[in-house]
Amino acid sequence: MKKLIFGALLAGAMSTVPILAEPKCGTGRPISYDDVEAVMLKSGYQDWPGPQEKWQTWKKANAFQYSAFYVLFWQPFPTKYIQYNLEGAIGTYTLGATIASARGVLKRDSFFSISNRYADEVVTDTPMSVVTVLRCSVVTRIMVYVEPRFQEPAIQKLLADLRALIINSSKTRISKSPQDFEETLLFDY
Repeated sequence: MKKLIFGALLAGAMSTVPILAEPKCGTGRPISYDDVEAVMLKSGYQDWPGPQEKWQTWKKANAFQYSAFYVLFWQPFPTKYIQYNLEGAIGTYTLGATIASARGVLKRDSFFSISNRYADEVVTDTPMSVVTVLRCSVVTRIMVYVEPRFQEPAIQKLLADLRALIINSSKTRISKSPQDFEETLLFDY
C-alpha cells in the first residue's frame, strides 16, 4: 500500500513539473508561421527615383496600387507604414494590423512554398515590390516586377492580400512627411 501511495504522490509531483516546449526553429524542423518575427513589404509602382529624403520630388500617385511605400509588421512593435507619394496620404502611420495578421496572410498564401519561375530573368529600370520575411534568423525575400510578363500568380495573390491588409487597416498618422525607414536594417544581419 505504501508503494502505491508513494507512486501516486510521485506521479502527481511529476505532473506539476513544467515540460519545456520544443523550439520550432532549427535545422530539419517543419516550418511554423508562428516563428515569423517580422514582415516587410516595399512597393513602388515607379522606380524609386532617388534617395528617400528626396520624396518631395517624386511623381504623385493617384491610387494606392501605384504608390511607393514601406510597411513593417514586427513583433512586438506597432506596425509602421510609410507612404511616399499617394496624393492626400503622404506620411508616416501606425496600422491597426499586426504581425499576427501578416502571419495569417503568409500562411494562407503558402509564402514558404512560393517560388518565381522568372527568377533567372534580369530586369532593370522597372517598378517592383518586395516581400521580406524574418523567421528564425533566416531572411526570405520574394521580388516581383510590375511588368505583366514577369508575374507569378501565387506571388500576385500574396501581394494583393498584404496590400488589402494595409488598405483595410485602421491608420493613425504620426507625421505628414515620410520618416526615415531605418527598420530595413533589421533584415541586414
